[in-house]
Amino acid sequence: MYYQNITTDGTHTIMNKDGGTQGRFQPRRITIANKDDSSKNIITLRINDGSNQYCYFETVLPARVTLEYDIKYFDSSVYSLELITNDSGGTTDISVITYGDPITLTDQYGIL
Repeated sequence: MYYQNITTDGTHTIMNKDGGTQGRFQPRRITIANKDDSSKNIITLRINDGSNQYCYFETVLPARVTLEYDIKYFDSSVYSLELITNDSGGTTDISVITYGDPITLTDQYGIL
């Protein structure tokens, strides 16, 4: 499980491809909470291979609302997981919790 707090608009890397500093990790679920009392936030969850981006969803997250999204599978050695935030002139105060499993050497090479 990894926790991040986001307080600025823009593109935020939730997990680097190949795991980055988090080690090899396969996300399974993500919880995104708008902690602000009054500002909505437009959020986009996507994966990015460095050349192409693929969107899971884009939605308006109202103030004091939490969203959970199950991630069935993506190749975390190829794609980064990113969250884009846009508060449309309000305040960004987003908590992100990513749940998942460590990736073993056999998982990495498709021997599940």
